[in-house]
Amino acid sequence: MIALPLSSASQAVLREIPHIALSAAILLLVMGLGIVFDVIGVAVTAARLEALNARASRRVYGSRRAVQLVQNAHAVASFCNDVVGDVTGTLSGAIGTAIVYQVFASVGPMAAVATTTGMSAFVAAAIVAGKAYGKVFGIRSSTEIVGMVGCVLEAVDSACAIVRR
Repeated sequence: MIALPLSSASQAVLREIPHIALSAAILLLVMGLGIVFDVIGVAVTAARLEALNARASRRVYGSRRAVQLVQNAHAVASFCNDVVGDVTGTLSGAIGTAIVYQVFASVGPMAAVATTTGMSAFVAAAIVAGKAYGKVFGIRSSTEIVGMVGCVLEAVDSACAIVRR
């Protein structure tokens, strides 16, 4: 239900962007976001709770959040891998389609056929390769990754607390 409005909105916005390079940068950003969240989802399921508990007992910044992430690994991984992963995958396809429309408008139908095939292949290959490498990285560095995510969440929570005052 989230992907449909995001996909429609992204295509409408990207049709108004005059430069294909800017659209391509947005595409890479969305694909990267999906890969990063996939790494987080894998890392949370593979992280060692003992190491994070030890950091929390030493009051290392963000480690309590990291422990909470691992304790709720099923929900965190589901959100990161399934929700964010599926939405960014769908959005990447929509953005790729919008880029093809931009190419079609600027160079004509013959180049658009090659661009459509090339864009589909690029988006699929980049996402699959990025997530495959990300899974290996997420497993090997799981405790460190979860610790960093805990720090980020702690910093965001602190910043929000300041704003709420």
